[in-house]
Amino acid sequence: MLKPEQVKIAGRKGTLTVVGKGNKYREVPLNATARGVLGKYLAKLGTELVFVFPSEKTGEALTERALGKKYADKAKLKDVSPHDLRHRFGYRMAEHVPLCRLRLSRPNIPG
Repeated sequence: MLKPEQVKIAGRKGTLTVVGKGNKYREVPLNATARGVLGKYLAKLGTELVFVFPSEKTGEALTERALGKKYADKAKLKDVSPHDLRHRFGYRMAEHVPLCRLRLSRPNIPG
């Protein structure tokens, strides 16, 4: 459900604003690689874009399930969900990065 206005890219910094349950949100910093790739991707899609990751069939936002299935199929993975991939990423990252660096900060609550 990510919308273009939730992606902020400016020179040497950038963030994604991710909205969760109860309208809690978190600003996720983007590194140089992510800024470069997202910037090119968004420019290619044009200004009429409603969602950052639209369905090719409907134009509506891709669901987590559809997005996960698409890339799981490409990677030839079976019985995997986006949730599984998120936890696997965290597990693998924890093998190389101190836990204090992995900890997510408390989400900002608009008020």
